[in-house]
Amino acid sequence: MSQSSRVPHDFGLITTVEDSVMEDLVVQNLTSSQDIKHQRELSLTLTSNTNLVRADAGKRIYTSTDGVVITLPASAVGLTYTIVNTGDDGEVEVKIDLDSADQFSGAGVTPLDGKQMINTKATAKKGDSITVSGDGSTGWVIQRQVGTWNREA
Repeated sequence: MSQSSRVPHDFGLITTVEDSVMEDLVVQNLTSSQDIKHQRELSLTLTSNTNLVRADAGKRIYTSTDGVVITLPASAVGLTYTIVNTGDDGEVEVKIDLDSADQFSGAGVTPLDGKQMINTKATAKKGDSITVSGDGSTGWVIQRQVGTWNREA
């Protein structure tokens, strides 16, 4: 169940917003309803297995659905995705899949083609996240991770 919060803006108005975008609204100094609309367009909430597309690049991808598989498109320079587990601690496993010719690298991960990154239910904490950027060659470079994410064996 979603809760709402009230956020003050520089111009003195109060706006009600969903918690799912609250952290982004608080850290940015939004000044109009147009800014709020734009921020909402930069996030996506998933409740089932989803194949991301190039147009989703730059968005924060939220999920609180256990077992969801989020599939990245083929790696390309300039594509960056941030996936956030918003489920309760120890309740939601999130898998990030990729093209069979791509691989994850960085953050101490041993690269191997076609292997998923997994935020396991046993170690998952609300807010665990991973940001990956396409290198256009071998796959996806892990730029930042919060929590425990392991490469599929």
